[in-house]
Amino acid sequence: MAISTHGRAFSKDLLRVEVSGPDRPHLTIVDLPGLIYSETKQQSASDVELVQDVVQAYMMEPRSIILAVVSAKNDYANQIVLKLACAADKRGNRTLGVITKPDTLIPGSESEAMYVSLARNQDVEFRLRWHVLKKYGLRNGSVVVG
Repeated sequence: MAISTHGRAFSKDLLRVEVSGPDRPHLTIVDLPGLIYSETKQQSASDVELVQDVVQAYMMEPRSIILAVVSAKNDYANQIVLKLACAADKRGNRTLGVITKPDTLIPGSESEAMYVSLARNQDVEFRLRWHVLKKYGLRNGSVVVG
């Protein structure tokens, strides 16, 4: 989707890889582009609109499971994915929340408390609940969480 053609950074054309067979589950995974908020030299206003339209079209499909991914580096109220997910799935029955980068939160901060409340499914409620992902890293040759 993010292939520049004739001055546009995005296209509605999608690459689809399908694996099928009698022993395969009936599942399609679609990796959509991240939502963009404003135009740049590489991304026009029509690119911003196109990406949002494609994402919303998939979210509106009643058989789609929505992964609403928010980064703890920013206030989740400022991340448009929640607004779009809640609009497409009003009861939260098919949305799974994902919080990334929790290690960027300052321990004991108001922001940390807000994300803890979110992770406990107390603020924005999804039937598939919230899940927190923390990247593993290497430090001094050994694997550490962080």
